[in-house]
Amino acid sequence: MSAGELLRQANHLKRSGKLDEAIALYHQVIEINPHFAWAYHGLGNALVKEE
Repeated sequence: MSAGELLRQANHLKRSGKLDEAIALYHQVIEINPHFAWAYHGLGNALVKEE
């Protein structure tokens, strides 16, 4: 699965309130492409919502 597809899935999970699953996918996206800024943005947003 491509980084873009994983990012879309992570964003959907985040919007659905499944933050732990979303965070795990954001980490996968970053492993695939460490220069994908939107993955860091989504990860940070999910981590803030988790608190």
